[in-house]
Formats: sequence, C-alpha cells, structure tokens
Amino acid sequence: MLRQTIDDLYKIVFSTIAAVATWYVIHTARAPEPAPVAPTPITPAPAVPSHKPLLPWRGAEAHVGGDSAPDGTPVQINMPQDLRMHNTGGSDGAGLCVFTSINHAAIWQDVSVLKDFQHWMRSKPGGGYPEKVDRMIARKAQEAGVAPPQYLQVEGDDQEIIELACKTGRMPSCTYGFSPSGRYSGRRISHMISVVHADGKYVAVLDNNYPEELEWDTKAEFQSAYSSDGGWTVILLAPSPPPSPRNKK
Repeated sequence: MLRQTIDDLYKIVFSTIAAVATWYVIHTARAPEPAPVAPTPITPAPAVPSHKPLLPWRGAEAHVGGDSAPDGTPVQINMPQDLRMHNTGGSDGAGLCVFTSINHAAIWQDVSVLKDFQHWMRSKPGGGYPEKVDRMIARKAQEAGVAPPQYLQVEGDDQEIIELACKTGRMPSCTYGFSPSGRYSGRRISHMISVVHADGKYVAVLDNNYPEELEWDTKAEFQSAYSSDGGWTVILLAPSPPPSPRNKK
C-alpha cells in the first residue's frame, strides 16, 4: 500500500514538472526571424518648376531696349542685328541655347570652326553642360581637320571674369536662370545667353530667344539671374575684332 502511494506521488510530481517545462518552452522560446523583405524603392516626385513671377515692376531696374546703358555708356560689344541668331532645337527637340551663344561669340571673335556651331548641332541632341561643350568642340574641330580653339569654362557666381571678357572685347556665354525684366513672365528658366556689356554697374544680355533687343540689368540683378543655377560661363579666347574707326570731333 505504501509502495503504491509513493509511486502515485512520483507520477504526480513528474507530470507537474513536464507540464511546467512545456509551458516554459511555449511561452519563452524565441520566435523565428521573419524572412528579409527587400525595401520598396522610393520614386521621387517629379520636380515642379516654379512659376512664381519675378516681376520687373517690383523694384527692378531691368528693362528691354537700347544700345547703351541707362547711364548713357555705349554697349561694349555692339553685334549687328543681321549677325544675331535665334535659338533652335537639336535632333531631340531640346534647345541649343548653349551652342547658339557660343556661335555668337565665334562670329564676333572670328573663330571660324565654330561659326556654324548651331547649324552643326541641329542633327545632334540638344541641351548643354560643360563636359558636353568640351566634347562637341573637340569633335567639331576634328571633323574640320583643325586644332580646337582656345576657350575657358568657368563655374561659380563671380562676375569678374565676365567683366574682364567684355572689357577686352570678348563675348561670354553665361547661364541665365530668369529674366529680371519680366521676359518669360518672370518664370525660372534653364537658359544660356550672350553678355555684350558688363562694366561693374550694368550688364547687357543678348538673349538668343529674343535677339532683336538687348536686355539691360543692374549688376545685382544679373548676379541673381546668373547664379540662380550655380553660374557657368564659356569664353572663347580669340581676340576681339578691331574697334570701328571714328572721326575725331
């Protein structure tokens, strides 16, 4: 009888231990790690261009028209109307403002290999940036069998190099992020123009989308338009043409 009672007690104890062990395993065992999931790529929202007008009548001095600065100073680079070119598109429809501006400088400074730069670029994709300018000038010169012309590319917002170029009769091609005079309804643009006057007070812009009339900005107004996208200038180093002869008064 005693033996039976001891055996029953052992069964109860072992059953309790087994139950406790089972509970412990179920409630404390670490759940298996879930399979890694590849991150979902984030598609950035398309850039929305700013259409906030930068209107000329909000204190701006910039204006369109005239061949002399507001203080009466004659324009430094007086390019004749019949030599001014209209912007056009490349083979993909993108604009050729960069190459049209450089073409303007080539005509003014008599850089023969680039005098038809815009026309040559019409069969090629439009748009421009420093590396593409290097590549296209080298390719154009190679096709013509001549050495590439000497030129500078300057990135930054310093106007001193632009003023020096104009002072020495060279025509710099410069980026232009908006028109202080209100052209383009004051909207932001990605554009390159020719600077035909920069004397430390005023800057005259020959815009290849509006080549008929110059746009006159103050130095500060041009600074804002030039540096709004970082600032980029291309300057052909060939000398300027001799000044027009004038009779002494």
